[in-house]
Amino acid sequence: MHVVVPDPALPGRVETRPLVNGRPYEPEHLPGGLEATEEGWEVRLAEAYCTEGCCGALYVTIVRDGDTVVWRGWRDPDSPAVELEPFRFAAGSYDEVVARAVDDDGWEWPARTVAREVRRSLREDPGLLAAWECEAGGTYAEADRRDEIQVVFWHPREPSADGEDQPDDEPWVLFQWTVLIDDTDAGDQAARLVDWLRGNDPRPHARTVGGGPEFAERLGLPWPDWDDDYEE
Repeated sequence: MHVVVPDPALPGRVETRPLVNGRPYEPEHLPGGLEATEEGWEVRLAEAYCTEGCCGALYVTIVRDGDTVVWRGWRDPDSPAVELEPFRFAAGSYDEVVARAVDDDGWEWPARTVAREVRRSLREDPGLLAAWECEAGGTYAEADRRDEIQVVFWHPREPSADGEDQPDDEPWVLFQWTVLIDDTDAGDQAARLVDWLRGNDPRPHARTVGGGPEFAERLGLPWPDWDDDYEE
């Protein structure tokens, strides 16, 4: 199980690359997503760069069968041409490799570590953003921008995908906050940022990047002039 970090001079995503009999299969994230259970579950291992809806993706079902883990049911929603036989692994060795990969963060650069720690804190304590009528979206660091992280959050909350929790016309906006990272200890930087959020509203420091001008106006917020941003 290998983690591959792209060249910082080029845009790209960090990838987790499992090698099966020397052949790579590439999920980008590995949050325990390759764990095997007796019930089994389907995992997306790879997605076309232009998104699954455009050019497809690679899925497999992972299931535990006694002392064996099986990858089976390979499929690509965009093509019927996936013809891969089931892969079988010794369950003990499989569990060990997946656990080691999940726990390995030695490949991270400082901003990536800060982003991970801040993301964990926001997940464990939703009140950090709820105090400012906001809800966490995501926190990440890009490989070609190693001196910053992006904190994405909703105001007043994330819109419901199915409309059951809130009306379709209830206003919302999406903010993106760029936080600069330095060479000091990453854990200390994450702790300071989380502590700062306990007493400070992040919205004035962030850009509005989603929701639309009508929703922003109803919430009493300005909507950016994208032409001006582009010229900058």
